[in-house]
Amino acid sequence: MQGRRTTWSQLPRGAVLSAEFLGNSAAAKKIPRISEAGQLHWTQSGRSALRLAFELEGLGEGDAVLLPDYYCPTMVSPVVAQGATPVFYPLSDGLPDLSWLTNWLANSGGGKPRKSVLLAVHLFGIPIDFMPLQTLAQQHGISLIEDCAHAFLGSRNDVAVGASGDYAIASLPKFFATTAGGVLRINRTAKTTNVSSIGFTEELRGAWDLIQASVHAGHWSMLRPAFAVLYALRGGTSNAQQTTRSTDLETLTEEAVREHAMHDPQLTLTRAKDIDRFIVRHSRYDRIAAARRRNYELIVGALQDRADLVPLRPALPQGAVPYVVPFLSTQANDDYAALRRIGFPVYRWDRFWPGAAPNRDDWGRRVLQISCHQNLNARDIEDAAGALRIRRN
Repeated sequence: MQGRRTTWSQLPRGAVLSAEFLGNSAAAKKIPRISEAGQLHWTQSGRSALRLAFELEGLGEGDAVLLPDYYCPTMVSPVVAQGATPVFYPLSDGLPDLSWLTNWLANSGGGKPRKSVLLAVHLFGIPIDFMPLQTLAQQHGISLIEDCAHAFLGSRNDVAVGASGDYAIASLPKFFATTAGGVLRINRTAKTTNVSSIGFTEELRGAWDLIQASVHAGHWSMLRPAFAVLYALRGGTSNAQQTTRSTDLETLTEEAVREHAMHDPQLTLTRAKDIDRFIVRHSRYDRIAAARRRNYELIVGALQDRADLVPLRPALPQGAVPYVVPFLSTQANDDYAALRRIGFPVYRWDRFWPGAAPNRDDWGRRVLQISCHQNLNARDIEDAAGALRIRRN
């Protein structure tokens, strides 16, 4: 495992290519995952996979998609792109409010949609029990979509993620060293899809970006001299560095959030790159799961002295392979800024869709999603916790 990094700029925001997490093994095949069954369609992003599910379902104008009121705009844009209407349901401690859903489906908000679809999410990579949602969907004759964007790997009560919905979707870069990619899993009658392919140039660019990000993060040392020359020719900046300084969208108005999400090129129905699919299929799921669970526990432990920063899920349930560690913060703006300033991967769903009421617990503003991806090490986590202590003091 790596020691302390030379600079914070070397810290990868997500997984990067490393020999430790690549390869095939019997142990890896035992890890439950969305891609182990069903009819799979690999797309360029998780939101593209979600839009494909809506298209296969035949959604359009006059239809409704039930979404949790704690959301990322990329969950809403595929609904609107299909011409359907997003309807936001409340969560209770991160779980769908079954009473609210039952009442809405019985009354349809006073106006019966042509068709309704229910989307439920395994937030933070901690699988929830889908059985009550399956029962509800069957009772009302609607389709159920299992959003595994935060949970490519894992299980609950011996039920693998992705096995419970009529459809299930996932996002590849949240768990693997890919530049992009998503997958749609269909658990019922197989359907034919019409998804565009990408060109050879894009495949090459994807492979280049993967290697570049990995070298920048301190891996594949034999390639560093060559990349140092290339960085100098580019003016001293790598694509990996540019990614960590992506445009900050926090100040966008709700209308601007909608406009940005609807013009996202990752929303189109395009296939995933071959290199990204190859990496997913040849990853050591067992090592990825173990590293993420270890980092989750390290982060919770490193911040246990913070009374103003409380983990929503202090202990991981058996079978969970986390995407992030969710913390409820009473000083979320300051904590978020402190981690962003040093480049530590942290996320917040504080960009709201026009007309959508905030989550009743204000999770969008108060919950910080602190990454626990497999390429972080103990020193990274210790240094990030130290940066938060300095901010507090």
